[in-house]
Amino acid sequence: MAEEKAKKATVTKKTVETKEKRATTPKTAASKTAPKKTTTTKTTVTKAVESKKATTTPKTKSTSKKTTVAPKSTPTKETKSSNSPKVLYVSSEAYPYAATGSMGEALLGLPRAMRNSGSKVGVIMPLYERIDKQALTHVTNIEVHLAWRTLSCGLFKTIHDGVEYYFVENDYYFKREHLYSYYDDVERFAFFSKAILELLPHISFTPDILHCHDWQTALVSVYHKLFFADLHKNLKTVFTIHTVDYQGNFDFSTVEDIFGIDAYHYPSLEFDGQVNLLKSAIEYSDVITTVSPTYLKELLSNTSNLSNIIKDNVHKFKGILNGMDTKKYNPETNPSLFKNFSSKTLEEDKKINKTELQKMLSLPVDESVPILCVVGRMTREKGYELLRRTMDDMLSRNIQMILLGEGDIDLENYFMHMSHSYNNKVSAIVAYNRDLANKIFAGSDVLLMPSRREACGLAQMVASCYGCVPLVRKTGGLGDSIVDCEGGDVGNGFVFQNFEPGEFMHAFDRAIGLYFDYREKFNGLAKRVMQHDFSWDKSAKEYAELYNNLTK
Repeated sequence: MAEEKAKKATVTKKTVETKEKRATTPKTAASKTAPKKTTTTKTTVTKAVESKKATTTPKTKSTSKKTTVAPKSTPTKETKSSNSPKVLYVSSEAYPYAATGSMGEALLGLPRAMRNSGSKVGVIMPLYERIDKQALTHVTNIEVHLAWRTLSCGLFKTIHDGVEYYFVENDYYFKREHLYSYYDDVERFAFFSKAILELLPHISFTPDILHCHDWQTALVSVYHKLFFADLHKNLKTVFTIHTVDYQGNFDFSTVEDIFGIDAYHYPSLEFDGQVNLLKSAIEYSDVITTVSPTYLKELLSNTSNLSNIIKDNVHKFKGILNGMDTKKYNPETNPSLFKNFSSKTLEEDKKINKTELQKMLSLPVDESVPILCVVGRMTREKGYELLRRTMDDMLSRNIQMILLGEGDIDLENYFMHMSHSYNNKVSAIVAYNRDLANKIFAGSDVLLMPSRREACGLAQMVASCYGCVPLVRKTGGLGDSIVDCEGGDVGNGFVFQNFEPGEFMHAFDRAIGLYFDYREKFNGLAKRVMQHDFSWDKSAKEYAELYNNLTK
């Protein structure tokens, strides 16, 4: 489911797009942009003076900046066409406006699927610098109180694919180049969380549920229970853990000075001697979901420092496998591909995509050689260390390998070195590039995804859309989404169990053996993989049931 990187000593083979940062606990310094209509630029710690509870609707300001109104963004009245609970999704990112990974994509796919099923939904996120404010409709301005701070807050809106998207504006916090990794991330997202509850009267519908995502929105559930329970009596909160690796750990001083929460409540926010926002969300939310059933089982089996907290609250947990945007990754229409295709034209058109990809990456052009690809962050959790230990063994076979991603510098340097050493077999591109990733999936035969841990995984689903057969380790969402093909007649990929070189190489040899010795079966497997349904429809049905049960 982030720090500013130093300039690389190595040279990539291709010029590609600039990477996007992940959400992490803040470590780097922010640019000191002057706040707009904001009374706080203080950095010293002071005593919290915020009143104990919010009991009235926030006052709106009569003055606001004019914006260019997009016709499709005209506010719509709440309809009563469905008895389904109304849901407002709260996230620090959402595609296509600002996204760094699978969470952002989920905030496109799930709301759209829920809306298509007849539910009233909306999405609310920060108004980052990269978002075109002129294309949005201004809704209102209010003031948000955060401990001793009084902060201006604007609300803007647009409609995308029939879903209302709302944007919380504060230039001091969000008008920055990147989404995350600033020294004051805790303050930025505390403001965002508090603003959500203050802005609810200005949303076009009254939500029954706030569905929050990852630690950046953890305080929504906390603030709701502590300050807004009387004002929003029937409101429920759902919290989704996309990854337990990023928990929002901060110093005790943040409780009063930044959150504006009395120190009396510190024990409910504390874990292992510091504030832990993920733990706080688990304690305060009504329901918690993980992005796959197996990931929840793994979290309950002492694989996380929060396993005991999760066990104590297991009655609130449910694992639901994420889906993917089948429209966005449709090989018949995706403009990134060298040649569009369907499962019916896979065999011939895969050759065109393969040979064009080989030319582009300066690999020997040979449509008969299998291309194995690895697309994702270069970290040990993603299994790159296992790839490193088996690289020479794999390259002794008649294959080509393409790696696209960025992450740990030592892994980046190693795979760049292998690219230079095996320049007729390996192409390593250290970057984050969506367009190139699509080309790689469409031109490759097998995706290697030997993750040590994987909450859900998106690459295995996207690769499947393009007839690129996944080879995965049975962990988290990989185990929930990929079933071993055995001899090629069943399933939708190759699966191995333990994070061990021998097991991985056995699965690798099975895939290469099927490709060379039983090509007809391999082609049938690739077509079957393309036809597997990874859409959000099934996930949306499970969430609809969860929402209905929660609001009964």
